[in-house]
Amino acid sequence: MAIDFRSARIDFDVTAHKIQEETVTVVFGSKVKKAAAVLNGFKVFYDNGDHPTRQHLVDLKKVVKADIIGNSVEVTGYLLLRDNTGEIDDPFGGRIDFTVIADVE
Repeated sequence: MAIDFRSARIDFDVTAHKIQEETVTVVFGSKVKKAAAVLNGFKVFYDNGDHPTRQHLVDLKKVVKADIIGNSVEVTGYLLLRDNTGEIDDPFGGRIDFTVIADVE
């Protein structure tokens, strides 16, 4: 068993009306047997001024076997920023920084 680490980032374009979802592929030097993604940090912002914030969502999907393809791991991130109006109507964007920890051959 050998453990390897790779840091990566998911960038989210400015959008509105939905929880944003993006997938990136993290490549290792050898075949991945198991992996986990851990959050390092995030940035989230409104694109049209200040708002009273009601909800933040910053999440990484748990890495499952189907996300591991040879020496690559697909990581999906989710981002939401909602204000006090109750709707997801204001444009927002951001990023998620994370590290993939993998058991490699």
